[in-house]
Amino acid sequence: MLLCRDGSGDFTTIQAAIDAASDGDTIKIRPGTYKESLDLSAKGLTIRKSPLESTDSVTIRSNDSAVVLLQANTGGISNSSITLRGLNFNGQERNMCIVLNGFLVTIDRCTIQNGRDIVFSGAGGIDLTEAEEVNLVDSTIQACCGKQGAVYMLGDISVSPEVTIRGCTFEDNGTAGTTSSP
Repeated sequence: MLLCRDGSGDFTTIQAAIDAASDGDTIKIRPGTYKESLDLSAKGLTIRKSPLESTDSVTIRSNDSAVVLLQANTGGISNSSITLRGLNFNGQERNMCIVLNGFLVTIDRCTIQNGRDIVFSGAGGIDLTEAEEVNLVDSTIQACCGKQGAVYMLGDISVSPEVTIRGCTFEDNGTAGTTSSP
C-alpha cells in the first residue's frame, strides 16, 4: 500500500491505510507531514517512509490530546509484529509519541520528539508496556518526558523484554514534565 497526501497513492491518510491493511502488510508513506492520531488495532504491520533512502521526512503528529500512535496489541493477541521505519513522530509537547502494547516491536531510523505524558504514568517518547522483544535501532529520542521518562519498556506484566538498543541518540529528555540536558 502506498500513502500520499496529494492523492496520488492508494490512500491519503495513514489511518485509512491501517484500517484497510491486513496482518503482515507494509504501508509505505511518501514524505510530508501527516496530522493524525493512529490506532493500529492489533494488526502486525510495517509502516515506513517511501522511498526509505529519501532525505525528505515523513512527520506524524497529533493536533489533539490523543497519543500519536496507539494500541498495537490489545485483547491479549500475541505475536503481533510492529515495525516503524524512517518516520518522525512529534508529540507537539502535549501528547505521548508512541504507545505500543505489542509483543515484537522494531523502531528503526525514527525520530521521536516533543512527547509528553500528561495523563498516564508512562513515558512521553516511547511506552512499550507489554513488549516481549524491542529493537530500537539508529533512532533519536529527543525532548520527551513523562513520569517514567522518555522511554518505558516494562509494564504490569511478568514479561522481561528482550531489548536491543543500537546506534541511538537520547537528547534533552526528562521526567515529571520537564526535560533536562544529558
